[in-house]
Amino acid sequence: EEDVLEVSNPEEEVYLVAFEPDTPVKTDKDLPALERELASYVTDLKLGKPEMTTVNGFGTILVEGTGKVEGEVVELGIAVYHKGGETLVVCGAVDAEDDAKYEAILEKILQSVRP
Repeated sequence: EEDVLEVSNPEEEVYLVAFEPDTPVKTDKDLPALERELASYVTDLKLGKPEMTTVNGFGTILVEGTGKVEGEVVELGIAVYHKGGETLVVCGAVDAEDDAKYEAILEKILQSVRP
């Protein structure tokens, strides 16, 4: 896809994708459109309750969830950053069995985004 950043660790236990969604996401009411867009990466997607917050000057929606990536069960951490008319989505996926191992690192990444 155009304008998508995808990275993983060498063991492919952690996967990050960052992109600008087709539809701006500013509130939790906009999440269904994002869920449809994430379906190209994650199947059986189930999101928890979103948290509205601010990260480094961005209005931010944080939400955790579960799903499958290439058939593997994963834990998800999703941050949706918005400022003005711009939206950036950063989604981290970790093998469910490795979630505790990488949770703190993914949290730092999601909190590090700057304008």
